Order: sequence, then C-alpha cells, then structure tokens
Amino acid sequence: MLHCMWEAAWRRSTVSVSGGMLLMLGLAFVAFSGLDCVTTTYGVLHGAIELNPFESALLSHGLEAFFVLRAAVVTLVLAALQLMPRRAAGWVALLFTAVTAAAVVANFHTILR
Repeated sequence: MLHCMWEAAWRRSTVSVSGGMLLMLGLAFVAFSGLDCVTTTYGVLHGAIELNPFESALLSHGLEAFFVLRAAVVTLVLAALQLMPRRAAGWVALLFTAVTAAAVVANFHTILR
C-alpha cells in the first residue's frame, strides 16, 4: 500500500527541475568531487587509510592515476545526467552531490583529528 501511495504521489508531483537548477547541482557535484580528491590525497599523504578499496588500489598506482580516473568518473556522471529525463537527472545529481559532500565531511573529520 505504501508503494502505491508513493507512486501516486510521484506521478502527481509538480516538482520541475529547471536547467539552472540542474546546472547548479552539476557544479556542486564537480566542486565536491574536487574537494574529495584534495582531502583524500591530503589525508592519505598524512597517514590516513583510504577505506574505498577501488580508490585505494588507484592510489597505489600514483596520484596521477587517481586524479585522472576521478575526473573521468565525474565526466561520465555529468554526461549520463544529460541523457536522463530532467526530473530524474535532478534527483540523481542531488544524490551524487550529497554522497560526495558527505565524503568530504568525513575526510575533514579524519584530517582534523
């Protein structure tokens, strides 16, 4: 029943995502991704341990590989957002931005300890 209520509310939703809002979410995602790279690098260089096994493996190949692949992932996410319907792209961009911002906060927490 809850699923039916959620689905009905989703269909009735009048939330529209303007191009400007999607642009701002994309820019926030890029900014937080950059901060995540910088804070992760700083933390690892000062003794922190990278918990993400994929990024940890990348860091073992050097900082260049880490930054290049992160830039490629950000580019791929932004390209995928352009192919999605606008409302879905807005929600996905918000989710990616929130998760990346949480990673930055966690990195700052680790660095400042």
